[in-house]
Amino acid sequence: MVRNGSHKQRELITGVGPIPILVIIGATKDGRKELVAIEDEHRESKLSGEGVLTNLKRRRLKEAPALAIGGLGFWIALEEVFP
Repeated sequence: MVRNGSHKQRELITGVGPIPILVIIGATKDGRKELVAIEDEHRESKLSGEGVLTNLKRRRLKEAPALAIGGLGFWIALEEVFP
Protein backbone atom coordinates (compact mmCIF):
# COMPACT_ATOMS: atom_id res chain seq x y z
CA MET A 1 0.00 0.00 0.00
CA VAL A 2 1.32 3.42 -0.92
CA ARG A 3 0.46 6.81 0.54
CA ASN A 4 1.15 9.97 -1.39
CA GLY A 5 0.13 13.53 -0.60
CA SER A 6 -0.48 15.43 -3.82
CA HIS A 7 -1.52 18.96 -4.58
CA LYS A 8 -4.54 19.00 -6.86
CA GLN A 9 -5.72 22.08 -8.71
CA ARG A 10 -9.49 22.19 -8.23
CA GLU A 11 -10.01 25.83 -9.09
CA LEU A 12 -11.90 25.09 -12.33
CA ILE A 13 -14.47 22.92 -10.54
CA THR A 14 -14.82 24.43 -7.07
CA GLY A 15 -13.20 27.84 -7.24
CA VAL A 16 -10.74 26.70 -4.57
CA GLY A 17 -7.03 27.02 -5.27
CA PRO A 18 -4.50 24.19 -4.92
CA ILE A 19 -5.15 21.98 -1.91
CA PRO A 20 -3.31 18.87 -0.78
CA ILE A 21 -5.04 15.52 -1.14
CA LEU A 22 -4.13 12.24 0.48
CA VAL A 23 -4.08 9.27 -1.89
CA ILE A 24 -3.65 5.66 -0.78
CA ILE A 25 -3.22 2.99 -3.43
CA GLY A 26 -3.11 -0.72 -2.67
CA ALA A 27 -2.03 -3.72 -4.70
CA THR A 28 -3.72 -7.09 -4.89
CA LYS A 29 -1.74 -10.32 -4.62
CA ASP A 30 -1.69 -10.56 -8.41
CA GLY A 31 -0.19 -7.04 -8.66
CA ARG A 32 -3.29 -5.10 -9.73
CA LYS A 33 -3.38 -1.57 -8.30
CA GLU A 34 -6.53 -0.33 -6.56
CA LEU A 35 -7.49 3.06 -5.16
CA VAL A 36 -8.04 2.56 -1.43
CA ALA A 37 -8.63 6.13 -0.23
CA ILE A 38 -8.59 9.69 -1.49
CA GLU A 39 -9.30 12.57 0.87
CA ASP A 40 -8.63 16.27 1.24
CA GLU A 41 -5.66 16.81 3.49
CA HIS A 42 -4.81 19.72 5.75
CA ARG A 43 -1.14 20.54 5.08
CA GLU A 44 -0.03 16.91 5.25
CA SER A 45 -0.73 16.96 8.97
CA LYS A 46 -0.81 14.23 11.58
CA LEU A 47 -4.54 14.81 12.01
CA SER A 48 -5.22 14.13 8.32
CA GLY A 49 -3.14 10.96 8.48
CA GLU A 50 -4.90 9.76 11.62
CA GLY A 51 -8.28 10.28 9.98
CA VAL A 52 -7.59 8.23 6.88
CA LEU A 53 -5.65 5.51 8.73
CA THR A 54 -8.35 5.14 11.38
CA ASN A 55 -10.93 4.86 8.61
CA LEU A 56 -8.87 2.16 6.88
CA LYS A 57 -8.46 0.27 10.16
CA ARG A 58 -12.21 0.48 10.69
CA ARG A 59 -12.57 -1.00 7.18
CA ARG A 60 -10.48 -3.96 8.44
CA LEU A 61 -7.06 -3.06 7.06
CA LYS A 62 -4.79 -5.34 9.06
CA GLU A 63 -1.36 -4.03 8.10
CA ALA A 64 0.01 -0.51 7.93
CA PRO A 65 0.92 0.91 4.52
CA ALA A 66 4.35 -0.41 3.55
CA LEU A 67 5.50 2.73 1.78
CA ALA A 68 4.66 6.35 2.45
CA ILE A 69 5.82 9.35 0.47
CA GLY A 70 5.34 12.77 1.94
CA GLY A 71 4.92 14.60 5.19
CA LEU A 72 6.22 13.72 8.63
CA GLY A 73 2.71 14.08 10.10
CA PHE A 74 1.57 10.94 8.27
CA TRP A 75 4.50 8.92 9.66
CA ILE A 76 3.65 10.04 13.20
CA ALA A 77 -0.02 9.07 12.67
CA LEU A 78 1.05 5.74 11.17
CA GLU A 79 2.99 4.83 14.30
CA GLU A 80 0.02 5.74 16.51
CA VAL A 81 -2.75 4.02 14.54
CA PHE A 82 -0.69 0.94 13.63
CA PRO A 83 1.79 0.55 16.55
